[in-house]
Amino acid sequence: MAQHGYEQPAYAVFSYNNIPENPKVPFPFVIKPLRDAGAYGVSLCKSQDDYHHVVSEISSHGTMSMLGKVNEEFLIEEFLQGNFYGAELIYSHDEWHLIGINRIFVSPDDDLCMIGLSHPAELPEFEFAMACKLVKEWLAALGLRGGAINVEFIYTSRGPILVEINLRIAGARAAQQIFMTSGINMVKYLVDFVCGIESSILPASEIVYPFVADAFVFYRGEGVVNDIRIDADIPYFISAGFKKTPFAISSKSKSSSKNKNFGSIVGYVLAYGDSCEEAMENATRIANSVQLITN
Repeated sequence: MAQHGYEQPAYAVFSYNNIPENPKVPFPFVIKPLRDAGAYGVSLCKSQDDYHHVVSEISSHGTMSMLGKVNEEFLIEEFLQGNFYGAELIYSHDEWHLIGINRIFVSPDDDLCMIGLSHPAELPEFEFAMACKLVKEWLAALGLRGGAINVEFIYTSRGPILVEINLRIAGARAAQQIFMTSGINMVKYLVDFVCGIESSILPASEIVYPFVADAFVFYRGEGVVNDIRIDADIPYFISAGFKKTPFAISSKSKSSSKNKNFGSIVGYVLAYGDSCEEAMENATRIANSVQLITN
């Protein structure tokens, strides 16, 4: 990407037994374990004091991955200021088709944990066109062709900057949100591609909602959850899903139980609205009203 002139966040990698005293990545930056789920064990460092506190925790106590293994390598990455987005693309007839762009929401108070996404994102026409152009250029520079791809980027004051590329449809309920707001079934076209069927990408149904958001439900306490209650008659509610009860927070998650993280997600809520942000506000409000009954 650098050879093609595309800007990316500055980064460095270190091991837990070889922590740099003065990292070359400028503040602010994030530190996160390599090879772990997104936004799990992430720390935002705005100053040298923040950095020393984080590396002291790493060197003295160590950190555990979601799979219960000790993290041995860590990434320092420049923290980019701006809204977070994910572009969804399907490959058909020898070219990438951008189906839509999601707005990804994170919690600045919970280690930058992703708390949900809303589709479609609302970008001004010029910014949308620039993002579409760059996303396809990034894929071309990497020589990626075929299947489905999720490209995450942050729209900074300098324009869109690539964060990561996932060789799949976005997680959570992105495929459902895209189908509800555009009528396009991404899963169908991905299956068609795998089966060698050349399909023209067209809506398969009428648009049901203008904007649909997916908000995660988090569990911050300790103990066993025996029941989950939600008011399905609340305005803007579409659907919800939860872990099968009873369940408990495992010992490897307790150290992070004070904060939202991927290990403490126990369900989700889909809700709609008349704008991208309104849909997310509605979904978050409903998610926050969910009752987790513990013993």
